[in-house]
Amino acid sequence: MTVLAIDLGTGSVKVAVVAEDLAVLAVTSRPYPVRSPRPGAAEAEPAAWAAAVADAVAEVLSGRCGPVDPASLTAVGLSGQMHGVVLLGPQGGALGSALLWPDTRATAEVARLAAAPAGVRERLANPLVPGMAGPMLAMLARTEPVMLWQAVAAVAPKDWLRVALAGPDALATDPSDASATLLWDVPGNRWDAEVCELLGVDPGLLARVAASTDVLGRTTGALGLPPGLPVVTGAADTACAALGSGTIRPGRGLLAVGTGGQVVAPLAAPKLSGAAPVTHTYRSAAPAGWYRMGAIQSAGLVLERVLGWLGAGWDEALASLRDRPDGDPVFLPHLAGERTPWLDPRMRGAWVGLGLQHDRAALLRSALSGVACALADAWDAVLDTGADPGVPYLVGGGTVASAWRRLLADALRTPLQPIAVPHAAAVGAAALALADTGALDLSEAASQLRTTALGARPAPLVEPDVGSIGWVLELRARFEDARHRLG
Repeated sequence: MTVLAIDLGTGSVKVAVVAEDLAVLAVTSRPYPVRSPRPGAAEAEPAAWAAAVADAVAEVLSGRCGPVDPASLTAVGLSGQMHGVVLLGPQGGALGSALLWPDTRATAEVARLAAAPAGVRERLANPLVPGMAGPMLAMLARTEPVMLWQAVAAVAPKDWLRVALAGPDALATDPSDASATLLWDVPGNRWDAEVCELLGVDPGLLARVAASTDVLGRTTGALGLPPGLPVVTGAADTACAALGSGTIRPGRGLLAVGTGGQVVAPLAAPKLSGAAPVTHTYRSAAPAGWYRMGAIQSAGLVLERVLGWLGAGWDEALASLRDRPDGDPVFLPHLAGERTPWLDPRMRGAWVGLGLQHDRAALLRSALSGVACALADAWDAVLDTGADPGVPYLVGGGTVASAWRRLLADALRTPLQPIAVPHAAAVGAAALALADTGALDLSEAASQLRTTALGARPAPLVEPDVGSIGWVLELRARFEDARHRLG
């Protein structure tokens, strides 16, 4: 028995075939662009998503990526980037571009939420940022009223994918994505009618909420998948990555570095942080589970841009970390605004303190150091809420190099445990699909995945270097000073 797991990320899709024991048998990925056709915009074309999914599915099912028997597939599990908005027409097709989480244009709509009574803001249990579905939907009512009038639903990216695979009857969302929209009453566990009215969002556009393991339809043969496979609801990528690494219980958190960056601490129950929180409180992929999250915009998305500006590659950037000289410029990585803890979509990036003595290595090293400082800000904000990430697992495509791992441990001032789950979100999505078939229990799967993540020979802890404390404290002080100067 195997399942097909599809993780629709911000900059690429990953498709994996996963066995009943949650071993990844074959995996491949395909990139697609994030466009910014106007200031503050972050958009993608669902047609590009569809082409990438079809191409990746064809390759992984061909057997070129590993031993795969398409006849053994029993279900499809889904994971996807959070917060985005795709408007669907009557036949389930996308109307126009998808709006993505780095989009910062819905500032006027966020201001309307900020003016709401404290009780309303408190039950949203999340920072008010423009890149969430609620503000972006309200913005579309202002900027694209005709397209919004034509829409029958507004869904998250992974929910668009399910409809593309299984047809309009598979329309739904799951608790992890619903709780991340700024349209969700967190303690009440339902869509918030008062917030919808305040933002001018039609509640009829919001999909019903189903459990992450529910089967919502069967594949139609679209995008190259075999027809007739059950397709489960799935979950948001951070929730799937937490499940895929076995981190769904309090005391063991997660530091994920990809296009963005997340600090995740599982919670036993939702703990509200007042009317103006700077961290997020979301439902997890596990039934009745929750997690606290600090999120930054400014990880791989920004580093890729820096590499493009300088005509550099990752090897050169990581090699620059061999030295930590005093006097590097400070890089502020907030090219698309920032979330935790600053919640300011107008923040922008800069190199501060550039001098004639600085070379390419200094620019690359400072870019990596600036992203590490932004992650440390988010880490501190999560700790300030009382959530306990323990010794966090370190995951994500941006966490493989040892020099980068050491810099992160130094900046966060905590040990990090690298884990052997390079495809954590896809594995989590596969676990949700297998749970529906009765092949596994999610709690048991989480325990198994914790063991698998560590491997037979766990990677050594990445310990902060005691000798670097002074350097890190100075770096973070200069980082904070530069941000305030430009603010």
